[in-house]
Amino acid sequence: MTGDDPIALQDKLFGEIARVLRPGAALVASDSLASAELAAHHEGDTYNPVDPASLPDRLAAAGFERIDVRTNPFGWAVIAHRGFVNVT
Repeated sequence: MTGDDPIALQDKLFGEIARVLRPGAALVASDSLASAELAAHHEGDTYNPVDPASLPDRLAAAGFERIDVRTNPFGWAVIAHRGFVNVT
């Protein structure tokens, strides 16, 4: 998938997760915050960190509701619930 827009691929993934979850089910995810140290560690492979500030809008667009994003100095976590409206 080299050359594909990582944000678009992540958004497609969020949409697919929403599609397969039952209405009301929760997505729970976490990751490290972007850093030069992690970028260096991933040199030569794929490193596409997710900006936690972008998650509420992106997950809502995918069909999630009640989105709670939390961060600390090292990472982020999100709990988001699949809405009760059909997601395609």
